[in-house]
Amino acid sequence: MSALLKVSCCRRQATVLSDVDVLICLKKPLSPEEIWDLRRKIINEAIDKHGLPWDYPIELHVHNMKECREILKHCKNT
Repeated sequence: MSALLKVSCCRRQATVLSDVDVLICLKKPLSPEEIWDLRRKIINEAIDKHGLPWDYPIELHVHNMKECREILKHCKNT
C-alpha cells in the first residue's frame, strides 16, 4: 500500500480552506468491508498517534495500482 497527497496539491491550487486528499494505492484487492476498516484505522491512527484534529477536513481515496497510475498521470499533466 502507498499513500500520497493528491488533487489540489498536485494542481497547485491548495488554499488554507482546502481539505487534504490522500490517495491510497492498494497492491492487492480488498473487500468493501476491508476498505472501510483500513480507512478507520488510518484516521484513528492519525488522530490518536499524530494529533490530527477529529474534525480536520481529510478525504481518503482508495484505489488499486492501475487506477492510481491513471490519477497520478493526470496529476502530473496539470
